[in-house]
Amino acid sequence: PAPPPPDRPRSTASMPPPVSAAAPPGCPDDAVEDPPGFVRPAVWELLRLRTQELRDRLPQLSRDGSPALRQGLRGLNGDDPTRAAERIAEAPDHVRDGFDVSVAALLLLGMRAIGDEDPRAAWHHARIAAGRAPDDPLPHALASLAADRMDDPENARREMGWAVEAAPDEPALALVHARQLAEVARYDQAVPALDRYLAAVPEDARVRS
Repeated sequence: PAPPPPDRPRSTASMPPPVSAAAPPGCPDDAVEDPPGFVRPAVWELLRLRTQELRDRLPQLSRDGSPALRQGLRGLNGDDPTRAAERIAEAPDHVRDGFDVSVAALLLLGMRAIGDEDPRAAWHHARIAAGRAPDDPLPHALASLAADRMDDPENARREMGWAVEAAPDEPALALVHARQLAEVARYDQAVPALDRYLAAVPEDARVRS
């Protein structure tokens, strides 16, 4: 049988917002307003897109995936999703056309854990994913979000810094890292990060201000 979608309902209150239209911390109160309909890039949205790709691939994976892969995907909604993710990683075909199903599954579990207000579990899943795909920015980005929710700003900055190194032109990562650096007065690094963000999102006049 085809594996069910690797997701389960979440209350909207428990899930982090996919985007944020609010002004970044530190912007003056009289800063220019955001343009109507403007959506500021967000790390959570990058993660959502990766896990959505996993869902989009499920019909194909259910048809021609190895038994281990199909079993692992089914188990993501079961009693032991961590073991299910391990089972996916053990499958000989867990990388399909350059898409690592095992990393996407761990990102999904980490996002669920953040939604369940369990950042330590999210950190665990993110660090395993980062070990499997050290050049992928999203496991580091997820680890940064988890560390931030554990009140661990040092690890949050370090992980986001690694994410930016892996994807220096991704504006959502650059914006978060700039904020993190500014919070500890590392403006010599924060300003170049903001410059990279504004090069990709020049319409964000509020951040520019």
